[in-house]
Amino acid sequence: MFRKLLGGLTSTAVVAGLATAGLATAGVVATATPALAASVNIGTVESQMAGHTGKSGTVSNSDNCIRFAPPLNPPNPAVSSTWVTNPTEAATSHGSSQNNCPNSLSRNTQSAIGITPTSSTTANTGQSFLLGTMKHYNNPINVDEDPAKFVGNLNIKFQGTTFAFPYELFETPNNCNNKVDPEQDDCSDDILQFTSTPTGELTINVGGGDYAFSLVASGCTSASNSTCPDSPFGAAKTKFITTEGQTTTGCLYGKLAQKRTIELVKKVEWAGDSTPGSIPAFSFTSTSDLVGSPWQTNPANLTPTNTNGGTASSGAKAFRAGVETVTITEGNNPTDWQFKDVQCRDGAGGTVTGISYNNKTVTLANVPDATSAASVPIVCTYTNTFTKSKLSLQKTWVDGKNNDTAQLTITGGTGSNKVRTSTSNGQSGSWTDTTNVADADVAWILSP
Repeated sequence: MFRKLLGGLTSTAVVAGLATAGLATAGVVATATPALAASVNIGTVESQMAGHTGKSGTVSNSDNCIRFAPPLNPPNPAVSSTWVTNPTEAATSHGSSQNNCPNSLSRNTQSAIGITPTSSTTANTGQSFLLGTMKHYNNPINVDEDPAKFVGNLNIKFQGTTFAFPYELFETPNNCNNKVDPEQDDCSDDILQFTSTPTGELTINVGGGDYAFSLVASGCTSASNSTCPDSPFGAAKTKFITTEGQTTTGCLYGKLAQKRTIELVKKVEWAGDSTPGSIPAFSFTSTSDLVGSPWQTNPANLTPTNTNGGTASSGAKAFRAGVETVTITEGNNPTDWQFKDVQCRDGAGGTVTGISYNNKTVTLANVPDATSAASVPIVCTYTNTFTKSKLSLQKTWVDGKNNDTAQLTITGGTGSNKVRTSTSNGQSGSWTDTTNVADADVAWILSP
């Protein structure tokens, strides 16, 4: 039934790369630009472990000895713990050091992860606060899952809203030669990390206005004598690497971040009668340091309407103020089009603190909370100009003889009047034939 002896996880965890404000170095959480803070009565905090299972999907929960405590029945066997409040711990486990699975979750013979929710009932927006005390009971185990990776949700609930933290636990082999993570001290150290932004949001009144707030992880610190303070002390980490044969206690913190939006708009312009026949698609790339952010996926190509000043929009996508850094970059210019500028404004038309520009790239970092409902949205508009213009060629005669002809030809460009014939009328002196004019649409050669 069991295949491999593996080390269990020994500590609490948050994800590598999970956006925390001002991420300074890998795994270390720095301080964000201060936001407009409000004290929030979050009420009683509850926790739950749910959906713990082998990542491969090829080994049954029964064979992996999946257990929950306290188990939520029905169903039987349970697929989650019950919701618990402080000082009760919600836990899940897998594997066994014995020849068979225990009847109920064992913190002595299984690899078990638990969280005890905080007893605190208040929090400040934009500031880290304690969510709960996590423990990993890291016992050597046998398990069928290969590679031994387990996934599930660590759930936190307050004010009736559930915030689900998806996680992945990698039970690394005890017999190994190479590290799988540069932060490991030993290749047998185990790794627990969150894999997405927590779901769920709250409406919070700040300064007389209602705003949507998301809960994001702001890091995990070591506990002092198994006790966690209400706010983090020391360097918080976004990934926890753990040693076998120990029970490690850590403090999980979160932050209520204002949920703003970014809308990407593409605008086209041209001058005079230099009208394009059609509008091309403009491409963009984007990045985000917040796991699960929609800006980790490149925006779709944008094709504005074929009118001077025409636009196309990506639609508004979520952005967490103060804890997320987003970059947006426009791709190569289509033929006959030139990049003009990019400007980001809030929904009230004002400038936005924390935005920088570098040619076609805009970076939104440490953007503060909006202070009015109207200013919550952020709109970034990229403008390109159509650079094709009309080249005209006409003949000036000087004492031309009657019926003399001159052929006017433009090589290159496009159009139907690239070749014309000018005929002299015998007029003395200098005069210009404005009737027979060759013309073509050409692209300007712009100096850098």
